[in-house]
Amino acid sequence: VETNIDDTSDSSDDDILVRAATAFRDEIKILTTACEQHENELHYLQSLQQQQMVLSQQLELKEDGIWEERNALELEAKALDNIIAQLGTHCLRAQKDLESLSMVKLHPALFDLVVDKRGLRYPLINELRLAFRPKGDVKWKEINAAWSQAAQLLLFVGASVDFRSRQWRIVPLTPVAKLMFISPDGKRAVYSLGSGHDANSPDSSRTTRAPEMSMSLRALNCLLDEMIRHALSLVEHSPKLPYEISRHRVGTYDLSRLSESDDSSWSQVIHSIASNLQWLSDRASEYTLEVTVI
Repeated sequence: VETNIDDTSDSSDDDILVRAATAFRDEIKILTTACEQHENELHYLQSLQQQQMVLSQQLELKEDGIWEERNALELEAKALDNIIAQLGTHCLRAQKDLESLSMVKLHPALFDLVVDKRGLRYPLINELRLAFRPKGDVKWKEINAAWSQAAQLLLFVGASVDFRSRQWRIVPLTPVAKLMFISPDGKRAVYSLGSGHDANSPDSSRTTRAPEMSMSLRALNCLLDEMIRHALSLVEHSPKLPYEISRHRVGTYDLSRLSESDDSSWSQVIHSIASNLQWLSDRASEYTLEVTVI
C-alpha cells in the first residue's frame, strides 16, 4: 500500500513539473516575441530620431537663411524709406514747378501777339507789324519778318496740339515764309507770305504791290480753319472764337471775292486772322498744360 501511494505522489509531481516547464517555455516565447517587438520599435524610434535630427539641421539652416533675408529686407526697407523721402522731395519740387508753369502761357511767351480790338492799328507779333503791303514806314522787310514769325507760331501750335495736315506744309525759316499746298494728285502750289523782292535793294521802298499776297492770305485762312477745327476737338468749353471762319471766309469777309486793290478790307482780314491766331495760341497753351498735368 505504501508503495502505491509513493508511486502516485511521484507521478503527480512529474505532471506539475511538466506543466510548469511548459508554462515557462510559453512565457519565454511570449517574452522573446515582446523583446523582438520592442527591439523593432527601438530601431524604428532610432530611425525617427535620425530623421528628426536631419530635419532639425535643415530647419536650422533655413532659420539662418530666414534671418539673413530678414536682415537684407531691413536694409532694403531703410534704403526704400530714403528713396521715398527723396521722391517726396522731388514731387514737391515738381508740384511747385508745375504751379509756376501754370502761370505761364508758353506760346504767347514766345510769340507776343498783340491785336487792337478796334482794328485801328496793325496787329503786332513780337513787335513786328502784320500788314498787307508797305505803307509809310512799314516796309517789306518788316512785313516779311512779321509773317515769318506768324508762320513759326503756326508751326509751333501745330506741333503742340498734334495737328497733321495731309495737304498743307509750313516753311517759316526762309527770307519769305511760305505755305505749300499738296493736292490729292500730287501737284504743289506755293504761297509766299510777303514779297520775294530784295528788301535791302534801293528799289524795295518803291515796291508796294505783291500780287501773291492776297492768294497767300487765302491759303493761310484755309490752313488756320483746319487748325482751329482740330483745336476745338481737343479743348472743351473753350472761349468763343473772335471771328467765325471757314475755308474761304473769316468774319464777314468772303476772301474769294475781295479785290487785290481793296487795302481796307484786306487790313480787316489780317486783323481777323491775327485775332483767331491769338485765340489758337492761347488754346494750344491750355492744351499743353493739361497734357503735362495728366
